[in-house]
Amino acid sequence: MSEFEIPTYIVKHVPLDYPIDGVWNKWPWINFTALGPFKQFNGRDCVQRTYAKLGWNSKFLYAAFLCTDDDIWGSYRQRDEPIHEQEVVELFIAPGGVTEGETSTYFEFEVSPHNVVLDLKVVNTTGFRDGCTFQREWDCASLRTAVQVEGTLDDLSTRDQWWSAELAIPWSELGGPPQKHDEMPLNLYRIDRDRRQNRGGDEYQCWSPTLTPHADNHVPGRFGWVGFA
Repeated sequence: MSEFEIPTYIVKHVPLDYPIDGVWNKWPWINFTALGPFKQFNGRDCVQRTYAKLGWNSKFLYAAFLCTDDDIWGSYRQRDEPIHEQEVVELFIAPGGVTEGETSTYFEFEVSPHNVVLDLKVVNTTGFRDGCTFQREWDCASLRTAVQVEGTLDDLSTRDQWWSAELAIPWSELGGPPQKHDEMPLNLYRIDRDRRQNRGGDEYQCWSPTLTPHADNHVPGRFGWVGFA
């Protein structure tokens, strides 16, 4: 498969009592195939690498991110603040599907290294960010997130190593759980800021690169496809 074709991934089942603590290298994640390393939005390689894994059961969609990062930081502390202006991982999912050239509705979940959450419902009429209406008042009830950091948060004088994030997104807020062998469009992102200005600038990373002239995560026509095993 060409690296610019729409990617696919089979989401494996996890137990109902699965704990969310931000730890990447634990069961069952250690048995799952990782997505990545992510590419930049234009398909180029990234300096700081990002990987992700997905799991599911009848109650939750699970995502785990691992981000190499020599400067882990963020100043926002309250839910629904614009954390994408700094450093985040993001998951976009369209349970109802997407159709190129038509209006798409999907959900956006962001988590910062401080475990601050931004969650939105998005209506996209053009297939790009300029056609989006963001329902910022929407909150995903029972959303669970956790973060682990190997480094010193917010300290530019130190060299950090990585941070990881886990999300448990309740299907009840997305219209209900999938059935086995169902498929859904989904994309995964990371925004990494180059505060030291020594890595060539900020990186807008994607599982499925959006291939836009400028960074734009809101391209549902470039979402990957996940199937549920």
